[in-house]
Amino acid sequence: MSGLKWGIFCFFERDKISTSDAYARQMNVVKLADRLEFDCAWFAEHHFNDFSVCPSPSLLLSYAIAIAKRIRLGCAGFLAPFYDPIRLAEEIATLDNLSGGRIEIGFAKGAFAPDSKAFKVAHERLRSRMFEVVPAVELLLRGNQPVSYKSENIAFDEVDIEPKPLQKEPPISIATFASDETIRFAAERGYGLLLHISFDFAQIDRVIDLYKSVGGTKPRIAVTRALYIGDNQAECEERARESAKRTMQMMMKRQAYNKKPESLNDPRFSELRNERQRFFSGETLLPNSIVGTPERCLAKARELKETLGEASILLKPLAENYDEAETMINRFHKEVIAKL
Repeated sequence: MSGLKWGIFCFFERDKISTSDAYARQMNVVKLADRLEFDCAWFAEHHFNDFSVCPSPSLLLSYAIAIAKRIRLGCAGFLAPFYDPIRLAEEIATLDNLSGGRIEIGFAKGAFAPDSKAFKVAHERLRSRMFEVVPAVELLLRGNQPVSYKSENIAFDEVDIEPKPLQKEPPISIATFASDETIRFAAERGYGLLLHISFDFAQIDRVIDLYKSVGGTKPRIAVTRALYIGDNQAECEERARESAKRTMQMMMKRQAYNKKPESLNDPRFSELRNERQRFFSGETLLPNSIVGTPERCLAKARELKETLGEASILLKPLAENYDEAETMINRFHKEVIAKL
């Protein structure tokens, strides 16, 4: 990696449109990013969600592979505790071959109580289960001969997946809310990090310092940044604030099957509820967003470049609809990236 790389982060929002339209319109944004020579596009994984409709990132990535021929594509991230590692390794290897070696692998532990409840993984086990699944998937992807693995909950013997990934060592990254345990896990294994949309520079520096103290080198990092670009600074800030508030509200009442399921009031889920509230807080999101006129956005981009040096910046437009998102991506490319 040399300098900043620019990408987009895709939520597949379904707001006042059908699911099929949401998929088509988000994929149009991916095609636009590919045409404008952005470096990457990353897809979320969300379940039981009537707003962000992306429960099957592998299927969405396979479609994106067919329509975008240059851009690298990733999942940020596969919710590792809910996967069988052998099946997931096979899917990733297949995607890597279909894409010509353009797949980026991201993993996350999951942060929503409905997921933990439905997939029957206790919330206190999510992180430890991720720590079991990720090395198993890595072993399967990087093995050129049958491999065996045994942990507390996973065991397989002499497994040799086909196809092998096209990339000899597909890059792996771990999503984190800055958990020391997760950062140490990633650093010990040389994984990259996917950092939260609201992280400020002080938080990013702390994560990098801890990673370096464990792994001896700076991590590959991808940082998501919310984007709103327009002609009037005050108007941009107001519209970004309203869009962020609306998005956060939609994500907070995310369960498609039951908006406020009584079972999730169980005290066992309090940690997950609190983490979700921190994750989707507009108050922490906006101060670290790229919002305003092209000149202000350019200044923000230069600050990212000067402070982070090498990193991938994943843009999440705070758009009212997909037409507005495409307009923002076009403007940011023409009036910001081209001038860096």
